[in-house]
Amino acid sequence: MNKLITIGSVLLLMSSSSTAEEKPDNILYDEWLINKTIWPKPIENSGDFEWHEHRQDLSLWPTLSYSDKRDSTNPETVSLNGALNGNAERGKKLANNLVKGNCVACHQLPGASQFGNVGPSLELISYKDRDVNWLYQQVYDARVHNPESAMPPYGTHGVLSFQEMQDIVSYLKTK
Repeated sequence: MNKLITIGSVLLLMSSSSTAEEKPDNILYDEWLINKTIWPKPIENSGDFEWHEHRQDLSLWPTLSYSDKRDSTNPETVSLNGALNGNAERGKKLANNLVKGNCVACHQLPGASQFGNVGPSLELISYKDRDVNWLYQQVYDARVHNPESAMPPYGTHGVLSFQEMQDIVSYLKTK
C-alpha cells in the first residue's frame, strides 16, 4: 500500500512497508516497481504529476536529507592524467538531456528553454579562472571542492562515464 506525503512543498509517494530507519522520508519510492525509484513528470497545464519509474534505483544512495543517517561514500579526488579528450557537442547534449546528465535541472545553460537555479549559472563558465582538471573534478565529485555541495557526485556514483564527463567539461570550456 502506497501513501502520498508532503514534505515542504514536495509531494512524495511512499511505500507503507518502508520505515524511517530503512530510507529517509524524502525518497520517491515504490516497492512494486523494478527500480523502486519514481520520478514526477508534470502534466502540461494541469498542476498535477504523472509518476514514472526512474531509470535507476536511487534509494540506495545517501541523500542530502538531514533525516538520512546512512553513511555516504567518501569524496573522490581525481585528475584527467593527460589532455582533455572530450567532444563539446556530445557534452552539450548530455548537459541538456533530462535523463542522463541533466545539468539544466540545477544550472542555467546557453540556449536552454527551461533551467534550474539551485546551482550557479554555467553560461560564462569558460571565462572563470578554472582549468580542465578543476572542472572535471567538479563534475566527478564536487564534494572535494565543497563538502556541503548539493551537486551529485556523478563519477563517484557511476552515473556518468569517464568519456561523458570529459565531453561535459569540453562543452563548458567552449562557452
